[in-house]
Amino acid sequence: MRVVQEALLNASRHAHASQIKIIMQRDPEGLTTIAINDDGLGFDPVQAARADGGHFGLSIMRARAARLGGQLSIISNIGRGTSIRLTWPAEFIHSKDSDQSPFEEFLRS
Repeated sequence: MRVVQEALLNASRHAHASQIKIIMQRDPEGLTTIAINDDGLGFDPVQAARADGGHFGLSIMRARAARLGGQLSIISNIGRGTSIRLTWPAEFIHSKDSDQSPFEEFLRS
């Protein structure tokens, strides 16, 4: 959920995206994928990774993906938007009052 929040914040704050699409899928092999695509300004991910300071959100998203045992990919081109894809083993912790995962509840809010 925090990776999605960070991606949405970045798309709004930095990319000035007018549209953001979130897709969540579970596959039969037990993996869950969330893809966040925006039509914002885009950026150079290689340059952002090398920059000193200012891009902590990307490194935090990568660390959170690693903690899930997942993989994070970021594809972005200046002027053409950004696609972020997080894939991890589908082990959900459901809340007591819902049969939905916290991610599904977040996406519905």
